[in-house]
Amino acid sequence: MNQIQLQLMQDFSEVVQYESADIPLYIRSADLSQYPGKSAPCHWHEDIEWILVCKGRMHYYINGKRILLEEGDSLMVNARQMHY
Repeated sequence: MNQIQLQLMQDFSEVVQYESADIPLYIRSADLSQYPGKSAPCHWHEDIEWILVCKGRMHYYINGKRILLEEGDSLMVNARQMHY
């Protein structure tokens, strides 16, 4: 399984690589184990983000709050919000 590395700028904004320049959409399905330390680095971006827990559970951090997401839970993160 390949490790996922996010490309971050000095202000912790993520450099998002869109699949098409015409449609600013990026879709990824991944296991937390694919991230170093089983966690993405704290970051933000100009886009909204939708998380769906397909299996198991995970802790999600957004703007200083930790949220426990269980299997089947989803969460929408607004643009420009610090999260991991």
